[in-house]
Amino acid sequence: MNLTYPQFLVLSVLWDEDGLQVNEIGKRLYLDSGTLTPLLKKLEAMNYVKRQRGTVDERTVYVELTYPGKSLQSKVQDVITPIDEKFIESLKIKAPDLNHSLSQLLESIEMLKKDLTK
Repeated sequence: MNLTYPQFLVLSVLWDEDGLQVNEIGKRLYLDSGTLTPLLKKLEAMNYVKRQRGTVDERTVYVELTYPGKSLQSKVQDVITPIDEKFIESLKIKAPDLNHSLSQLLESIEMLKKDLTK
């Protein structure tokens, strides 16, 4: 699909909820704007997303999927679904349980990071 893993992650967030602010995408992926901005610029150059400054506050940047970005989702899912199924099967754990465990792990890591910066 000619996507890096971080680009795929950004697109995944937008496939779940389109039209997010850059800082919200960063929160969801645990990425700072210095890392996220080059990813978004590349995705914009590939015509998968468009960035727009807010009308009320120009410091706010919104990211929306373009038509090619939206249509890429089904192509990616066709490739990833069989891989996901094999991975889940090899773990002998159900997907919702795995997702819950991973979410808890990420939350714990974030709490540790906050504690270390205090």
